[in-house]
Amino acid sequence: MRKTKKNRAAIVIIQAGDTGRVVAMERSKDDGKYGFIGGKCEGGEVPWKTAIREVKEEIGFNIKSVADWQNELVLLGSCADNTSHDTTAYFLKVPHEFEIKSSTEGVCKWLSLTEYTSNDAYPAYTGWLLAN
Repeated sequence: MRKTKKNRAAIVIIQAGDTGRVVAMERSKDDGKYGFIGGKCEGGEVPWKTAIREVKEEIGFNIKSVADWQNELVLLGSCADNTSHDTTAYFLKVPHEFEIKSSTEGVCKWLSLTEYTSNDAYPAYTGWLLAN
């Protein structure tokens, strides 16, 4: 039996230290359920670079340097999700909430952990969130 190669993807769980809330996107493609910021690796992109790019594209959070980002991102792990992706998850704690730009992919906002987990599009990632 031939195995199908899965695509690679990355997500970033961003949590504000002052409120404990996380950035979530209410994605139009997921019937209004919440997901974290992230997306597919493009070309030969490694997951942590995908994480950096997706955060900038989806919420406008600009990182000063890739080296700073890589040192701040905490690798949580990888898993095969319910799609055709092998997803690598990262955690980033920021000092406080910042303004989030709107995205064409969905509505981004800060949510409490309870709000996020009550309408989670990807339950496989909730364990990572609650572990941090």
